[in-house]
Amino acid sequence: MRSESHQMFLSQFPIGFPDGSGWVLDTETGNATALKVGGETFHTASFAGWVDASGERQVAGWWVRFEGSEGSRVLTGSGLGRVSYPSGRVLDRIEEVPVPAHPPCWYPGPDPRILFATSAGALVQYSFDTAGTDGSCASSRLRPIRWLKPPEILRHPFVEYLVWLAHPGLRGRILASIRSEFPNSSSIARAPSRLWWLRLSRDGLSVQDAEPADDGTWRADREQGASLPALSMQPDGSALVAFLHIVSSGHANGLCIAPLEIDGARGTATIRLARARKLDDEICEVPPAFSPDGKSLYAVRRERGRAVAVRRYAIAAHPWDESFRDGGRHGDTDAGLVLDHVPSEIAFPKREKSPG
Repeated sequence: MRSESHQMFLSQFPIGFPDGSGWVLDTETGNATALKVGGETFHTASFAGWVDASGERQVAGWWVRFEGSEGSRVLTGSGLGRVSYPSGRVLDRIEEVPVPAHPPCWYPGPDPRILFATSAGALVQYSFDTAGTDGSCASSRLRPIRWLKPPEILRHPFVEYLVWLAHPGLRGRILASIRSEFPNSSSIARAPSRLWWLRLSRDGLSVQDAEPADDGTWRADREQGASLPALSMQPDGSALVAFLHIVSSGHANGLCIAPLEIDGARGTATIRLARARKLDDEICEVPPAFSPDGKSLYAVRRERGRAVAVRRYAIAAHPWDESFRDGGRHGDTDAGLVLDHVPSEIAFPKREKSPG
């Protein structure tokens, strides 16, 4: 089980690149290149795990178009978009359809089809035309995903983000971060994110089964949550999950890793939150990404509420010896380095204070 692709899309939101473009970080080499499509870019996007007939990868997500010069840009278009990488050739621009709140996940296989959560927490799939389309059939290609019978504990599920990787031990499961209402509460915003395994029906249009993905360590805790997960196979054959640790009271996002125990005989997969380790305390709400060999993890760090650097964290050196629940770091978990191979343009600009 490896990352679907070794490219990580870095959006201008919330990073704020001065030229309005997005950047692509190669987690295998540590190099970054700009993804420019005229005056267009992506708000959120992800890469397909396959190469198309032209030898390129495909990128899909929330496409945006701006007009005007720096400091006076105006949003003039928004919707679903798909482009080829690295050429930047536009395959689709589809307006007036729901867009992914976070990077979408691609269905396994070579078909250009994505699954994503909207800003309203609903699950939808979109099937792109293989050759590209002008969006004239968008309504027929967009399909809502129904919940057949969500568990009682998952009342009114609000899906945030999904990760879908092909691995025999996962048996088609999708890892999702989901919020739901607390018992006797009408405010879904109060519920912390939890990690769940989802299984889709054979036609892919309904959630057939949902079960907690973790060991229950935080299940009774209304303050702690986990969101925006990433999956990787480590060099020793073990599986690992990275995620953002959410503390509701302090609105803090920490970067954590935890072992994923896969029992192929029983068909179970459990994230051991009791053995989780914290790597950083201040991380932007951008999904982290593993390198293809699983030895490094990349995330966007923030200071004083602003994105400041892409950081690389060494993973192999962190044994599973203690829990981070006391709030402290253990061992050399703060050894992440600001990427030294990233072009200077990717250094996040400091916003100038307005005069007066």
